[in-house]
Amino acid sequence: VVLPASVRFIGASAFAGCEELKRVVIGKGVEKIEKNAFKGCKNLVIVTEETEKPKGWLESKKKSWNPDGCKVVWGDKE
Repeated sequence: VVLPASVRFIGASAFAGCEELKRVVIGKGVEKIEKNAFKGCKNLVIVTEETEKPKGWLESKKKSWNPDGCKVVWGDKE
């Protein structure tokens, strides 16, 4: 899945449970990702142009955008 530059927001549990999802490409346009957006995506690699996690990508001990620790490739320009 390649999210277009027009996407600014990924809601809570947006891709949760998509076990067959292998790759998501997130462009620099995404300013906010809410909790559990990728929960249960066991085989997922997340690719992003961002070089570090933006402030709007929710990250805390109880609420994380990537709670299962899917691999994230930072700074990739596809």
